[in-house]
Amino acid sequence: MQVKEVMTRTVEEVPADAPLMGALEKLDGGVLAVSEAGQLRGMLTEHDIARWQTDPGHDPRTARVRDVLNAEHGFLTEETDVRDAAKIMQLEHVSGMVVVRDQRPVGRVTLADLASRISSNGHLDSPPPARVVLQPIAAPSILGYLALAAASLVVGAHAAGWYGNTGTPLYQAAFVGLFGGLTQFLAGMWAYRARDAVATAIHGAWGAFFGAYGLLYLLVANGTLAAGAVNQNLGFWYIPLAAISVVAVFAALADSGVLSGTLFVFAIAAGIAGVASLVGDTTWIKVGGYLFMVGALCAWYLASALLLEGAWRRVILPLGRTQRGTNRPGSNAIQPIEYQYGEPGVRAGQ
Repeated sequence: MQVKEVMTRTVEEVPADAPLMGALEKLDGGVLAVSEAGQLRGMLTEHDIARWQTDPGHDPRTARVRDVLNAEHGFLTEETDVRDAAKIMQLEHVSGMVVVRDQRPVGRVTLADLASRISSNGHLDSPPPARVVLQPIAAPSILGYLALAAASLVVGAHAAGWYGNTGTPLYQAAFVGLFGGLTQFLAGMWAYRARDAVATAIHGAWGAFFGAYGLLYLLVANGTLAAGAVNQNLGFWYIPLAAISVVAVFAALADSGVLSGTLFVFAIAAGIAGVASLVGDTTWIKVGGYLFMVGALCAWYLASALLLEGAWRRVILPLGRTQRGTNRPGSNAIQPIEYQYGEPGVRAGQ
């Protein structure tokens, strides 16, 4: 296989007396053709510039291309074998070379061009077939945190004494089990597909908890379990849930301050509800209920911010991003890689 089969058929050409800084802006593919008085003088590479700059007395702001030009570089022809071209680049310590025809530049070729056509055993191969599979994924936590907010509000308001009686959990069971449980657990599994570890852990754990909560009170409703025993044993459920949420608080700091703060509220609420249920302290059970309602408000804000950002493609409500993106309302939101005709691709996180 010859160089003409893999080369790029365009190459930038600059005069030898051109400012070096201007040439740097045109250094496409790591190599430039350099001419003087209409004749091809040589080529300028990134390696030449890097080596030239190691001298403390060299200032690229005042230098000309000829000051850096390495006259020892040769050129490739269109008929050069690609394996020979790779060896020449290796010997000259360059990542790209100019291809000439009749002493005029007609293209450029890089090591990347050659590597795509030479296998590890030195034989020429055609590029292997590739498939790009695009999957539409919205932020799963939009649904997950809405479900967490709704279930926590219903359970927390009852625990705080805002409404209901001892039979209220029986009426909550279907809503909490399906919305807070099943829906949130599904969001956790979709978060796994979106490569979001924190959302997977939180929605998976809290979704399983609320699903079990709904099932538990269905057993009470049909007389399989007694309500009094359930209330105390439920306390043990909150303890591991609180421990999981505490770890997630620190993990969430890598992404969002609002997310970390929301999980902190739920971790404290679960801890207090667990201990209060075990010892039968009604006052602290109410405190835990109020904290669940605070957590529900935080989760609602979090889900709303994600929903608005996804719909408007810009930040509407700040989330306190700590690593990626911006927190300024009105600024562009981070977008997944998208196919030009609109089908969104998979991205890491949410």
